[in-house]
Amino acid sequence: MLKQYLNDFLIKDRWNQLYFIAVLIFITGILFVKQLGPTNFLIYISFFLFEIGFLWWLLVVFKKYRNFKYLKPFIFLCQLVVVWLANVFARDVVASTMGLPPTDFDATIALLTFIYCIPSILIVTSTLLALIGIGVWCVYILRFGFLIFKDRFMESFSLFHVLGLMITIGLMGEAYKVFFVYEQRSSELVKSLAYSSDYYQIPNYMSQFPELNSQDKVHLHDNGVISKMVKTEHGYQIIIEKLP
Repeated sequence: MLKQYLNDFLIKDRWNQLYFIAVLIFITGILFVKQLGPTNFLIYISFFLFEIGFLWWLLVVFKKYRNFKYLKPFIFLCQLVVVWLANVFARDVVASTMGLPPTDFDATIALLTFIYCIPSILIVTSTLLALIGIGVWCVYILRFGFLIFKDRFMESFSLFHVLGLMITIGLMGEAYKVFFVYEQRSSELVKSLAYSSDYYQIPNYMSQFPELNSQDKVHLHDNGVISKMVKTEHGYQIIIEKLP
């Protein structure tokens, strides 16, 4: 009998094998929760295996439907959303850090948009996966409620996929939060980018203004407003003045 179970296990798909091992490790971790304490490494190992199994299955599904005619336009639309969202984040952080209109810092925003593509991808992917998970769950409920789907659909579907999906969304949410925790401490990085890319040495025609030092780096704004950025021992200092 044990040999039969082993043979059945070996002929299963790789992701189902990972799910099965993950369940066994998870149950073991629950049974020994008192001995292992709150930092139960077995639970984390089981979640990791669930995640690997889900991503493996997702990759196989993607390869199966990659020639779907609407897939490329859909991916292109998602990329547009990612870039737009990253640009919104970049403008917001520039406005809050510099205290000036973000439209005056094109080069800095371009660089930050590239960086903020990371959390934007996490947000868009998590949203799509959540919608897919809700859709699959509704199909699962309808399957048992009305029996309108073929049995072969259920053969390729597993509730473990839903669990792997939930773990994936949770991990992306945690990564998103960690990214923005560090973002709140990155004001000096933003100022450094602006100092290097959007501020420039005073041009000759502005040397007539005594309040401007030839060593300062400045940026001209609308209505005669000028901002100077001075590099000090403690970071960068922004001085905003209005030219006479």
